[in-house]
Amino acid sequence: MSNLFLRDESFYQRNLDPLRQYVDQSSFFLSKMTGMTIEAAKERIRTKMNKNKFLGMKDPLVKFYERSRYEDREIVERPLSQFLSSINTENLTMAPSLTCYVHASEFPSLLSGFTDENVKLRSAAKKEAAKYHALGDMERYHYFNGEQENKKLYNNALSGAFSSAGSVVRNPSAHSTLTSTTRTMTSIGNASNERLISGNRHYRNPDITLNNIVVLAHTANVEEIRQTLARYRLKVPSIDDTIQCIRYSTQLYWQDTNQERRILEFVERLNDEERASVVYTGDLYQLRRLNPEIIREFITNLSSKVTDHILDDPISVIKRTHESHINYAHQICMSETRGIGKDYSKIGIKDQNTLANTCINIQTVLSDYQGMIKTFFLTSNMPCSVAYIRESIRRTVVLSDTDSTMFSCDEWVKWYYGEVKFTDQAFSISGAVMFIATQSIAHNLAIYSANLNVERKKLFVASMKPEFCFSIFSLTSVGKHYYTYVIVKEGSVYKAPEIEIKGVYLKNSSSPKPIMEDAKRMMGEILNTPLSGKKISLSYWIHHVKNIEIEIKRSILAGESTYLSLMSIKSAQAYKVKPELSNYRHHLFWNEIFSPKYGEAPIPTYIAAKFPTTLSSKSMLETYLKQLQDDGIRSRLISFLDRTKRSDLNTLYISLDYIESYGIPPEIKPIIDIDRLIYQHLGAHRLILESLGYFSKPDLNLISQGY
Repeated sequence: MSNLFLRDESFYQRNLDPLRQYVDQSSFFLSKMTGMTIEAAKERIRTKMNKNKFLGMKDPLVKFYERSRYEDREIVERPLSQFLSSINTENLTMAPSLTCYVHASEFPSLLSGFTDENVKLRSAAKKEAAKYHALGDMERYHYFNGEQENKKLYNNALSGAFSSAGSVVRNPSAHSTLTSTTRTMTSIGNASNERLISGNRHYRNPDITLNNIVVLAHTANVEEIRQTLARYRLKVPSIDDTIQCIRYSTQLYWQDTNQERRILEFVERLNDEERASVVYTGDLYQLRRLNPEIIREFITNLSSKVTDHILDDPISVIKRTHESHINYAHQICMSETRGIGKDYSKIGIKDQNTLANTCINIQTVLSDYQGMIKTFFLTSNMPCSVAYIRESIRRTVVLSDTDSTMFSCDEWVKWYYGEVKFTDQAFSISGAVMFIATQSIAHNLAIYSANLNVERKKLFVASMKPEFCFSIFSLTSVGKHYYTYVIVKEGSVYKAPEIEIKGVYLKNSSSPKPIMEDAKRMMGEILNTPLSGKKISLSYWIHHVKNIEIEIKRSILAGESTYLSLMSIKSAQAYKVKPELSNYRHHLFWNEIFSPKYGEAPIPTYIAAKFPTTLSSKSMLETYLKQLQDDGIRSRLISFLDRTKRSDLNTLYISLDYIESYGIPPEIKPIIDIDRLIYQHLGAHRLILESLGYFSKPDLNLISQGY
């Protein structure tokens, strides 16, 4: 079955001629605003360009390295227009960093072939991992998952090798090529999702806004749009509808009455089809806003589970279906496919028929709406201002990484049902939006690939398929730190949701095990609360963390080891540096200062507990020495500080055996910085509270100090 979200290959062509595009778009705008013909407007624009009468318009010089075939490179300088023109005439491949390469058809890259082969091997390993995960064979799952991670590492390692001075494949420009290519893909995905799912366009200033509206109106296929509006009974956006669509995005960035009037004057001169192009292109949200019943019918039909047809060979039907359609069909038929991966022999004939017929239905519905999809989602108009996507205000994308975009469809579920639900049917509704969004990205990436001038046979390789489906997602204030429940991975529906925790601070291995176990349990309970139809109590969790802080303090002062940070102190010979510079110095310190009163430390190797102290400055250390009751410890400590020229004593280590037998010495207990110790241990808990909207006051370290 074909992918109806992609046009024929001939549609995707390089379009790298900014001067011609400027003339065409400016002429269209001038024609609309003055009433002159397009031809007259073009002549006027060209005349002014030739006479250089446009304020600030110039053809800047660009300096770059140019390499002739089999020769060393040299620095050359050319006007930007000539630089871009040579890229076209010489059929070069160009990265977003503007680094250019000989086309693969003329000089194929060995490293590219290596990467391609690794991608295939990784894909095979991922499928094996998914199969064994569904079977519950975790040993084989971890084996194949490790294999796919290794293949990923091999490919990613090339980027570092390109930048390494000692590498045989050193090529610094290749690193920026890889980085800029993947980040541009992600930016396109983010911008596409924002526009399609939530109607959010990066209209960051009046000029960008007007420019994008001009492009959308200028490239409108008037006859095709007219037919599509009539066939699907879509509302023709009025002038007010169009302005409302525009303001929905501009209100996030700017307010200017004069600039809005300028945009309104242009919109008033557009015809019905041009306004439809402005409002509906790549924007399922605006289609829904103006056509709620029609889009509801589309989403309902697309997400329907079909159970009333008997097929001769349902498995063969499933396997002939496009992979993206199968994966979405799994999400519709979650109860039928839960826990089987893609081994359809594990389910009964009835469920096989249901899944197969659902696959057919997806294709049928897409065929029925192909006119609408082609007219408004398969255009040449990509989202605007992609280069500045980092500065955008998001409405639907919750997280983005180098090669991924994570987005939420909960607003669509709420629109469909009137509330957010977590039923299988609700996931099929959100899955419909997710499916449309990811398929639209594939089209935009094909346009992107064509403009890079990739090989035609690899035109559709770049894609951002939905790898994960999360039932619920909680983001923290630290980048790339979140916790979530995975229910579907690459089409495989899990038997039960699996918690996924990302970020080193949420998985801090240096914190005591009981604390991290509590953090994981806390995250699981928070995720489960809305899934069970209940509201999360922020007060409850604040008090929970507060009680942990109180318990840690009690436990430490009582000499218990539960919440202590531990370290192994080895013999002096085990360290490569001098004893005074290694961890062995803590052993020497105890024996010198405290052993006359409390006995010598055990013979290494032994476990010691780490205690941060309040003696972080010379004045605090002097105050402590004055208050010491034991003259022997005071004199020995003063001698130690003078000999080592120390003006602070930030950390102390005590044998764990001693603490468990006798507790913490009274000379040490008052200077333990318990607040700092608690703060270090409960980093994950603070992030979890911040994910719920609670941020402690900046001048307070602990929850118990401010709540």
